[in-house]
Amino acid sequence: MQRETQGEKQQWRWRIGVAQGARSLQAGTDATDAALAAALAPGRGGFTCLMALNLCDCRQITLAGAGADGALRGLERTLTSLRLAGCYRVDDGALGAVLPALPKLARLDLDHCWRLTDGALAVQLGGLRALRRLSLAGCFRLGGGVLAAAARLPRLRWLDAAACDVNDAAVQALAHQSASLESLDLSYCSRVGDAGAGALQCLSALRRLDLTWTAVTPACIPFEFSLAAASTQTLKVGSWEDSLAA
Repeated sequence: MQRETQGEKQQWRWRIGVAQGARSLQAGTDATDAALAAALAPGRGGFTCLMALNLCDCRQITLAGAGADGALRGLERTLTSLRLAGCYRVDDGALGAVLPALPKLARLDLDHCWRLTDGALAVQLGGLRALRRLSLAGCFRLGGGVLAAAARLPRLRWLDAAACDVNDAAVQALAHQSASLESLDLSYCSRVGDAGAGALQCLSALRRLDLTWTAVTPACIPFEFSLAAASTQTLKVGSWEDSLAA
C-alpha cells in the first residue's frame, strides 16, 4: 500500500481528529461514509484496533454508504464505545447492519437519531449484553419497546430516554426489570406521570433521576424516594431540582 505524504496525513487529521493514540478516534463534523471507511481500512496506522469511535454531529454519515458498515463490523473485537449523537441520517437498516457485529459495546449514544424506530432498535439492542450506557435523547419514535429491551441488558447502568415516546407502563416495566440502573433521564417524556415515577422507588442503585417536564407532580417524588431510595443524590422534577443526601 502506498504511504501517505505528510500533507495527506495533515489533511486526514484535520478531518478525523485522533485522541489517545489509535485507541480513540473522533471525526470532524464534515466526515463522510467514504472518509470513515478509509480511516478504518486495514493498514491505516492501527485504526482497526479502535476501542472508541466518536461520530457525534457528523450529519453526512449514514453508516450505509461507501463501505462504512463493513468497516465498522471489522471492529467487532475491540470497539467498546460508539457515539452517533446528531447523526440524523442513520436509519434502522444501517444501524441494524452494524450493531449485531459489535457485541463488546459498553457505550452507545444515539441522541437525535430521529429516523430510528422503536421496534427495530428494540431487536438490535438484544445482542448488546455488555452495554452499560445508552443514550437515546430526542429520538421521539422510540418508546416502550426500546425501554423493555434496555431493561433486559444485565450491565446497563446509565439510560437517557429524554423526549422519547414512553409512558407510565414502560417506566414501570423498566423499574421492575432493571435494578442496576444508577442514572435515568426521562425529562420531556410528557406521558410519564406519578404512576410511573412511583414504580422507580424499587431502583435502589439509582443516583440520578431527571423527571423535568413530565407529568409527574413534585408532591409524589420526595415521599416515594424518602422511603426506598435514600441513596438518590440528584433528583429533578417539574421545574425544580432537589438533592437527597446519600
